Amino acid sequence: MYVRFSRTTPDGQYQETTAQFKTSPQILSNIDPVNTTNTVSKLLSSVEYFKLGGSWFILVFIFQ
Repeated sequence: MYVRFSRTTPDGQYQETTAQFKTSPQILSNIDPVNTTNTVSKLLSSVEYFKLGGSWFILVFIFQ
């Protein structure tokens, strides 16, 4: 998954960056329901970690 971030620097310049986040593959079958909770949680944690690193970036959108 790719995430686009933006921010305004202290000197007023607008910046954008794109970051890529990955999770481990999961085996899917017709028998078991798909559980996306863990995958979504891991991705959101990665995004928050990126933002909390002092970057001050704001999530703009998510794309593949």
